[in-house]
Amino acid sequence: MVDFVIVAVKYKDKNIYEGGEVYSVKVYSFNNTTKKPFDEVSPYEWTRQQLMGAILEGKIFHTFYYSKEGDKHKLGGKIEMYDFNNQKFIKTQANDTPCDNLSNLPEF
Repeated sequence: MVDFVIVAVKYKDKNIYEGGEVYSVKVYSFNNTTKKPFDEVSPYEWTRQQLMGAILEGKIFHTFYYSKEGDKHKLGGKIEMYDFNNQKFIKTQANDTPCDNLSNLPEF
């Protein structure tokens, strides 16, 4: 069961490929019956610390994508915290890169 979906990300550093850190994310509560966010009008903006706290509390997050036309949507990868060199990073896939990575979510 998915609790929340993230549809956009703001990175502290502009270029995530040079060790970027998530600054904040756009979050929606997720409806597991319809497979869509409950309220697609007003997402919440959560800081990196709020996101990490919710993950530590056991909340389940996934990425969520809309088509450019806005008529199609897709549930993406599960977002988890990974330890690397005694630091925590937010990622959809474990790797040896010391930065956050939320796949190909659009930036805001």
